[in-house]
Amino acid sequence: MSNGYRRGSVFGALILIGVGGLFLYANLHPEFSAWPVLAKFWPVLIIFWGAGKLVDYLMLRGSPEGAAASRLTGGDIFGLILLLIFGSAISQAVNRDWNLGPGIRIGGEEIGCFLGKEFEFSQEVKQAVSAPGSLTIENNRGNVTISGGGGNEIRLVARKKVCAASDAEAYRLSQAFEPVLADTGDGYELQWNVLAGDRRAVAADLDVQVPPSITAVNLTVDHGDLRASNLPGDVNVEMRPGSVDINKVGGNVAVEGRGKEFRVREVKGSVRIECRSCYGPIELAAVGGTAEYDSSRTNFRAEGLPGELKMESGEMTLRGARGEVSLVTREYEISVEDVPGPLRLENRNGRVTIRAAKAPAQPLEVSNSSGSIELVLPAGSGFILSASTRNGDIKSDFTGGSLTLTEEHGDSTLEGTYGNGRVPIQLSTSHGTIYLRRTTAAAGRADSGN
Repeated sequence: MSNGYRRGSVFGALILIGVGGLFLYANLHPEFSAWPVLAKFWPVLIIFWGAGKLVDYLMLRGSPEGAAASRLTGGDIFGLILLLIFGSAISQAVNRDWNLGPGIRIGGEEIGCFLGKEFEFSQEVKQAVSAPGSLTIENNRGNVTISGGGGNEIRLVARKKVCAASDAEAYRLSQAFEPVLADTGDGYELQWNVLAGDRRAVAADLDVQVPPSITAVNLTVDHGDLRASNLPGDVNVEMRPGSVDINKVGGNVAVEGRGKEFRVREVKGSVRIECRSCYGPIELAAVGGTAEYDSSRTNFRAEGLPGELKMESGEMTLRGARGEVSLVTREYEISVEDVPGPLRLENRNGRVTIRAAKAPAQPLEVSNSSGSIELVLPAGSGFILSASTRNGDIKSDFTGGSLTLTEEHGDSTLEGTYGNGRVPIQLSTSHGTIYLRRTTAAAGRADSGN
């Protein structure tokens, strides 16, 4: 017969008493939060559980219930999995570092505040600028909006968001996390003066206005969005997951990191974007100097970009690039317009369409794989053509001259000279058709030739 011992009953009661006592103390002392303690010591619950199983086995050893007490049942395993998920979630929600990633939102609240409450505080800092210099800002806990203005001082407003269990605790954490603009000798730097408390409980959105004497802005934004506009000098950005929107810059722009939506427009100098992992729309437009974009999927460079480069949802549009242009990418449906060249383009698994408003005067080289190529030229164009496709056809509105079409075993080539031009055009693809279209001056669009 059973001795009446019920497994885990004492330990279960002790756990309930301990957890209940912890939260009772938290209710009596508003400045104390029970969740960080539970997040840190929740593995003790597993230890108590294991101790209960061991005591069960020792007390029931030699009895029929002893063997069962030493085994993990399906219910035990299921309960352990739930406990692991619960404990890990609490640890990430309460003890996670704000640098590690964006919060998960539940009903509009970040999970970091799901167990408490979010409070907001605002603090303004001003710094007079006595000589031209740079401004360096690192913000690991929120968005940054920066713009140019008049006067001779930097103005910064920090809109702090604090996760806390009470008003008193939120105020203490806010006061312990203070932005300071420090003079570095050759510029100014935002420094966070952390007096006390847990800095991980505070985030801050920054609104910054800089005077014309700030010649360069250096920004590090971690898990937040950046908005920059009307800045007189250079802009250098190190970005971690977030969006970038930069508009109207008098100097050069350099962006490095990873994120979502990247938009850079109206830059008098050069632009270089190195994006290790981008998964949103990309836009470069109205760049006075060299425009460059590098990612794991796309490498683009143009000596000038008064037009635009747009990438979104598997489609890429390039208009109005100047000078030597190089584009190497994959898995895009590409449209190119008003790019006089020289142009070198490589693509895979996507159609390439190139439209020229004027007869080509610079070399054109297009290589594709598993996709078609369509080249639309004015009727009076002259060129030296070398076009080939494996397992595909070539259809041309340009005939005559020394152009010769050869079709053999599913492959096609079209080679020779057309008109008076001596500009080389090289087109090659596989598993796709090459279309060589002609436009007329009156129609201004492709003539099918039918």
